[in-house]
Amino acid sequence: MVLKKGIWMAMIAALLVAVVGSTVLAGDRNFSRRQSHRRGFMAKLGLTAEQQSKILEVQQKHEQETLALRQELQKKRLELKHLWNEEKPQESKIVSLMKDMVPAQVQLRLKARSLQEEIKKVLTPEQLKKYEQRGQKQGGGRGFGQHSIKYRGKNISK
Repeated sequence: MVLKKGIWMAMIAALLVAVVGSTVLAGDRNFSRRQSHRRGFMAKLGLTAEQQSKILEVQQKHEQETLALRQELQKKRLELKHLWNEEKPQESKIVSLMKDMVPAQVQLRLKARSLQEEIKKVLTPEQLKKYEQRGQKQGGGRGFGQHSIKYRGKNISK
């Protein structure tokens, strides 16, 4: 009986390590993707070495300042995923957890806006124009904005 309990504990520990490890790796992939995208777009701006250095410094500071918030949200997303995967998901727990996530999400958005403003300070007027056009091409950032909302291929907005 003791041996079986030990085996079960080892299996649970291994499963926990696998789940947490995959979550951490997913976060690293997202970080790498963001960094790659930033480098590609910054190259299009024709930045000087000094500008590149300053922007890198600002971005690294931002990453450090938001690390705890991003980790907190990552943990809550994992917890939310587990709640949704339960045999009978409890709506009240899911809604409560989602509400708990909002303050950290808002803080991250505000810090992202602050990062954008810091980057703009480094750019020349011509570079700034290109930088701001990027947002317009991408629909002005996340969210629906002026775009139509579609459900099953049908426009349900406006």
